[in-house]
Amino acid sequence: MRQRFEFLEDSRARIIFLWGVIGFILLSIIDLVKRRIVMLLYFVIIIILYLLLYKLSPKYYMLSIFLISIIEETIVYFIGGGLHGLAKSLIHDYIRSIPIFLIHAFLWLKYMNKYEYNEGEIFLLAGLHGFFWEIVVSGIIFNPVLLTLFGGTPFILYGLLVLIPERPKGKEKINWIKKMVLWLIYLPIEVTIGTIFVILFP
Repeated sequence: MRQRFEFLEDSRARIIFLWGVIGFILLSIIDLVKRRIVMLLYFVIIIILYLLLYKLSPKYYMLSIFLISIIEETIVYFIGGGLHGLAKSLIHDYIRSIPIFLIHAFLWLKYMNKYEYNEGEIFLLAGLHGFFWEIVVSGIIFNPVLLTLFGGTPFILYGLLVLIPERPKGKEKINWIKKMVLWLIYLPIEVTIGTIFVILFP
């Protein structure tokens, strides 16, 4: 079992993680004011579950990602947020969202297998892909209030997600330019997979 949260040793990752946690807390408070507890439960389950699993670092990478994604999407669906509120059923939610999580995790697993990295940068880079899916695609980026509330949460849902299973340690050193090039290559791959499933399962 890992004895510390290595991704939080990066000051930038620490700030973004805190932003995400604050966002979850504010959303929970708003929900409680409306006499609902679903966001509070979601916050407690996701934060505790993700951090606990991170400490445990389960062995089978893609299987772990698949199971965690199923749990997260099930919770999201039942609080009304599946596919940004457009999911027709839980299965529809799974079919459209799980492949994106899996290709996302697979790409960053390949990255971690080959290149030297610190966990904070993976949290940030993979989290930025989540920011694209949850904030840009949804249109939240155009709403300053929602952007403030939700902006940090995708880093936890996507950035921390790929750091949960046992991580490989690549040896090849690369500079930030190549890292950003890879980031830009990975994103359209995810978008392509997502688009295929949108077309096949509208």
